[in-house]
Amino acid sequence: MEALVHYIKSGRSFGPISIQDFLDLFDSQVIGPSDLVRVEGVSSWTSAGTIVVQARAGLLATPSQPVSLRPTAGLPAGSHTVFTSAPPIPRLRVPQDALRPSSQRACPRCERPAAAESSFCKYCGGDLRPRRCSACAHANDPDALFCGNCGQRLGSLAPPPAR
Repeated sequence: MEALVHYIKSGRSFGPISIQDFLDLFDSQVIGPSDLVRVEGVSSWTSAGTIVVQARAGLLATPSQPVSLRPTAGLPAGSHTVFTSAPPIPRLRVPQDALRPSSQRACPRCERPAAAESSFCKYCGGDLRPRRCSACAHANDPDALFCGNCGQRLGSLAPPPAR
């Protein structure tokens, strides 16, 4: 039976997949050398580059294959490191809007917090008022380029007011 691997890409966990599928994803650059990978039956996560080297050298143990503790051909005895704990799993990136109180919104120009009732950003002067469509009068987000109701192209974004 072939060893199976799990991998983390952009903060999401995938797998299990076969070693061959893993190598195909690595060769097509879907998985990068620094992405974290874990072989089933092994508790630690390691870089995809390390797993690729081991897989291509035939060093990955499968569930029906015991792990050999003898020195491997080409590697001097004691020249490799054994890790006993997993590296931390990367934290997911949380959109800034999820951390902002509901009474605030982000300025579309500078992305700093702005009070929901504000008409202009206090940091950059950006216009926070809804953009009205000239065709249907629908209120659109301040940074919208097209009307969300009728699809009409909205006028150009006005520069911030002079102070």
